[in-house]
Amino acid sequence: MSDFKDRLDRAFGKKNVAPIARYLQHLGLPLPRNKSEITCTTDQGFILFLNDAGCTVRLTRDSENKHANHPYILQPLLSDQIGTARIDLFPGVTSPGRYCDVSYLIKALSMDGIEFRDNQNANMGYVPLKSTCFPRGVPIVIDMGAYKSSTIMPNVSLVRKLLIRAGVMSAPLTTDFRHVAGFDAQEKTFGPLKDAFEKAWPHRNRAPDQEAMDSAWTLARQMRKDGTLQLSWLDADNAEHNFKNIYEGSLLYAKRIEAHQQSKSQALQSAPQFDCV
Repeated sequence: MSDFKDRLDRAFGKKNVAPIARYLQHLGLPLPRNKSEITCTTDQGFILFLNDAGCTVRLTRDSENKHANHPYILQPLLSDQIGTARIDLFPGVTSPGRYCDVSYLIKALSMDGIEFRDNQNANMGYVPLKSTCFPRGVPIVIDMGAYKSSTIMPNVSLVRKLLIRAGVMSAPLTTDFRHVAGFDAQEKTFGPLKDAFEKAWPHRNRAPDQEAMDSAWTLARQMRKDGTLQLSWLDADNAEHNFKNIYEGSLLYAKRIEAHQQSKSQALQSAPQFDCV
């Protein structure tokens, strides 16, 4: 058993190792071979940083880190539960944030019964939809372990008032900021990519449409190139300090992905060809 599979066994149980490995393979991602390619989290989970696509994959204990469906919390592109584990595919965003925006998030989330308890600026980032009040983009919490929610659905009227007061949106509601009740900067920014992954894999109990999955990853790479998806873990500060092995780990896993893709390409080229008659 590889070092990564051994860690999966310890974190989520032996019976969940194969299903998690299969899930990653369906995404087109190779299994890491050792701990240097992953970033461990405080909840005994892991994060894989995808440099080429500008996304991250997080494995966490579902019972400890529940999602809150809120416009100020980063939402996954895909999310599925396997036993005690949950696998989330997230878009990469600009991080860390400014301390003044941390204060804003504490207030905005508390109005909806959500405590931004580990309120470090490293645990927040920005959706790249800018306004006069939010010149860096809409602030969001990016670490699911950094908040605790007493409710899942936000108080729409309070969030809307905050957005109007901040100058991010105007009344009446526009479709630029749609949440489940009508507005969300993340839907406008990351919605096309989320739709692409959902289209590629509508039934998780079956293998995805590989061609559509490849198209989804192609879209992610394009969004990374145009700046919609960000690789903040590769910035100069992370390069210097290698915080939690993020910088070096992402480079090592990038090499793993490259080798995996080359292997697939060679396998296709060496496959026997048959003429149709």
